[in-house]
Amino acid sequence: MGDIILTLLVTTIIINTLVAGATGNVLAKKKRKVFERDVVQGLGQVELEKELQILTCVYNPVEVSSMLTLARLSINGIPRNPLSIFLHHLVGLPKNYNSYTSFYNQRHEKDDLDDEDSLGHEYKDAPEINASVDTFMKETSIAVRQITLSSFFASTDTMHEIICQDIYDYYRTLVLIPSHKEQRYDGKMVCRNEGRRRLNLKVLKEAPCTVGILIDRPVTDGILPGSKETGTNTECSTPMSNITASYLHRVVAIFCGGPDDQEAVEYAGRLAMHPQTDVTVVRFLSGSRESNISPQDHRSLASSSINSEIAMIIHKDEEERFLDDEFMIKYQRRFVASGRVKYIEMYSINGTEIEAAMKSMVGMYSLFIVGRGRQPTAMLAGLSDWQECIEIGPIGDMLSSDAFMNCGSVLIIQKPNNGSANKEKSLTESMFQ
Repeated sequence: MGDIILTLLVTTIIINTLVAGATGNVLAKKKRKVFERDVVQGLGQVELEKELQILTCVYNPVEVSSMLTLARLSINGIPRNPLSIFLHHLVGLPKNYNSYTSFYNQRHEKDDLDDEDSLGHEYKDAPEINASVDTFMKETSIAVRQITLSSFFASTDTMHEIICQDIYDYYRTLVLIPSHKEQRYDGKMVCRNEGRRRLNLKVLKEAPCTVGILIDRPVTDGILPGSKETGTNTECSTPMSNITASYLHRVVAIFCGGPDDQEAVEYAGRLAMHPQTDVTVVRFLSGSRESNISPQDHRSLASSSINSEIAMIIHKDEEERFLDDEFMIKYQRRFVASGRVKYIEMYSINGTEIEAAMKSMVGMYSLFIVGRGRQPTAMLAGLSDWQECIEIGPIGDMLSSDAFMNCGSVLIIQKPNNGSANKEKSLTESMFQ
């Protein structure tokens, strides 16, 4: 009897050791992959032939078509790469609802959907969202994996934690979230829920991947009647909310300098790989074409300057300009030289001239892609002073204003955080304390 017990104990110890070792190995590999995933900073390090792991988030049925269309255009038009889009339906619970639930399957019980007072009106949108997703899958033959997340829109909510955990677990490359601003029937943008803005700020601060905030304009498509180019059935532009595969989407990316703008232009290049997009990159350079200072002139000016503070500013501008030039040279080799992307340079000395140039583009494109601009250049000084929403940057804030009501949808891109997290945290806490 004692020998049997001893044998069982030894066997149990051996099995536990093997299981614990295997489990620890799996966890270590997972952590190692997460670490390696964190090292990848930006879309530029992901090969064009590889599929982007995209997570889209929506609050209501109106946002579904635009989000899914944007995700579809990101597959580079390579049919051999199967795409599965992940869509999170975000539901903000009211304050009097005292429980938190994460749903990983759609709820079909009628009683659960009828209790609008306790669960919020977003649950009532579930059937319409399901219908929109079904229509998209039928039109495009692309699978959509749908998840419903519910949480409180309060300072202690955890919805952003679930989104970020999803990014870590499935190695997302890009997450697309809707702006807190929605378009009214008359075309103006209004804020209907301040909790959405808090959520966006937290995702921007915590997300380890590229983040895009979409300001959707389903009422005004951004294409004026006189600016449409007709021809074949694929030569007329269409708003992002149109999922029909027989239309061309005209996209413009704005580049003023900095890591976020580089990421925005990089994403525009990926959209240009799709046959149903027409992409233009507009780069704003400081000064005029005649008075533009070369890097050599910057160095000599910095070395001869008596004021050390001025010299430091010139040196910093020179370094940033060098990085932007280096990025754009590589970008032109990849996309512009092949004819996939059109490239335009414009010169301006301040935000007022940039605003005037942007107004001249209204009616030409259905989607504007801009960087968040966490490192604003001297050109944006006039715009940064009066921006209302820091999470969409000075250019995004300008394009979301009523003065640009007909400019179409706007996508604000932020490059993965690499040292700006502390600054983002202080900004977020100061705004919502």
